[in-house]
Amino acid sequence: MRRLNLLALLVFVVTLGWVFTFDTPATRGIQSRIMALFSPFTRAGAKVQEKISASSEPPVEASVLKAENDRLTIENERLRLVDQQLIETRAQLEQLNALFKFNQQSTYALTAARIIVRKNSAWFRQATIDKGSRDGVSSGSPVIVPDGLVGRVVKVGPDVAEILFITDELCKVAAQIEGTSERGILEGVRVSTSRRPDLRLRFLPREIDKSLIGRKIYSLPDYISFPPNILLGTISEFRAGDYSTEAVIKPAVQNLDRLEYVFVMGLGAGEKPSPPPDPR
Repeated sequence: MRRLNLLALLVFVVTLGWVFTFDTPATRGIQSRIMALFSPFTRAGAKVQEKISASSEPPVEASVLKAENDRLTIENERLRLVDQQLIETRAQLEQLNALFKFNQQSTYALTAARIIVRKNSAWFRQATIDKGSRDGVSSGSPVIVPDGLVGRVVKVGPDVAEILFITDELCKVAAQIEGTSERGILEGVRVSTSRRPDLRLRFLPREIDKSLIGRKIYSLPDYISFPPNILLGTISEFRAGDYSTEAVIKPAVQNLDRLEYVFVMGLGAGEKPSPPPDPR
């Protein structure tokens, strides 16, 4: 059987040689069909040869690859920082735009100020702003943002002033529950860790209506000429005492630790002067 196979192979090779030896139209057709039959194997062999040739090229040195990786890492970090700066700048512009609109719509004379120093601890919550007596800031002046009351001015210099945040226990404000005649004194609570502590509205009636949870709290005029109707916060719960009830208040301004700009009201909360009449 093996001899027959060898004999058949020999005959095939001789016939193939004979076909490629003669140059006639018939043999040329046979040659074309045979080449087409073997063309896939020819192309595959060529690709293998190309890969072998490519693999024979000298490899890139590890030091070069490391240097390129380091460069790309640094570039990626730089782009990340630029993107973060753009996000912060966009947020700051949005905040300034909101403050500008608030100042334009307010009926009170306001002085815009930037917080330059912040002091937070269990004993006090204060900040320093970049406006002082030369800018019309007075001790006791309310400090606000569009969301509500931030605090009040407690110390004034020529070019800077210190403000006491509403969350400090020393910053007391006369307040009233929205839509009622219920009044009390709003003050902060001394805490050791919380950066957004709740407030307490004290001296409310013993049998106050508990359905008032969720109502807003607004300022009342007090002895330092605090203006009325400044939003202070929202009632989150009531706590009954022996002789009175106090309400736990969620502050209207939740981001005291991140505020950058505030408005200082003139002492007495004077309204903006009317524009002069048109001479025409």
